[in-house]
Amino acid sequence: GEPASYYHFGYALVAFLVRAGGADPARFFTTAVGLPYALLWIGSFGAALALARRVRAAAWSAFLVLGAGNFAWLRQGARALRPESFDWFAPSRAIEGTITEFPWFSLLWGDLHPYAIALPIVTCGLAFAMAEALESRSQEVRPVGFPWRSAERAAGFAVVCGAVLAAHPWDFPFLVAASVALILAGGARGRAARATALGVSGILSIGLYLPFVGGLPSGARGLGRVVAHS
Repeated sequence: GEPASYYHFGYALVAFLVRAGGADPARFFTTAVGLPYALLWIGSFGAALALARRVRAAAWSAFLVLGAGNFAWLRQGARALRPESFDWFAPSRAIEGTITEFPWFSLLWGDLHPYAIALPIVTCGLAFAMAEALESRSQEVRPVGFPWRSAERAAGFAVVCGAVLAAHPWDFPFLVAASVALILAGGARGRAARATALGVSGILSIGLYLPFVGGLPSGARGLGRVVAHS
C-alpha cells in the first residue's frame, strides 16, 4: 500500500499480465522472470537473422546477448572442471567496486529487476530502427508521395521508446542514439532524414509517458561531476 520510490512501469506491465490472466501473483512470478529473457532471445535471434540471413549467426547472437554476458564466463567455464573453484557470483562483479550484472546472471538469480524487464522492450525499439534501415537500403527507386510506412515506424518507435523511459530510464538515451546510428550506418537513401525522424519521435515519446514519469521521485536533479569514484 506504499508508493514505490523506483521506476516501476515494468512492474505495472507484469501486474497487467497477472490480472489479465487471473493468475496467482506468487505462482506467476516464475513466468514473469522467464518471459523477458524468452522475448530477449527471440529479439536477438530475429535481429541477427534479418542481418546475416543465417540461422547459425542468429543463434550466436542470441548466445552472446543472453548466455555469454561479459567474458568472465570463459574463466568460470574453465573453473567448472574443478567444482571447488567455481564461483558463479564472481562474473557479476568482474570489475572491482562495480556491478557488472548481465542477463544470464539475473535469470539464474531470479531477479525481476527493471533493467531485465526493459531488455526486450529495448530490443523491440531497435527492431523498428533496423526495419527502417534494411527496407530503405533495399529500395532501388525512391518512393513517391508521403512515406507512410516510415511514419508508422516512427510512431511505433515513440511508443516503445517512451516505455523504455518509464521502465528503465538509463536505457532511453542508448536506445535513441543506437537507433539513429543504426540508420546512418545503413547507407540508404535519405538516411539523414530517416534518422532525424526516428530520433525526434524518440525524444517526443517523453510526452506520451509524462503522466507516469512525472510522478516518479528523483534522487538527483541535473548533471554534476562525480567526485567519489567507485
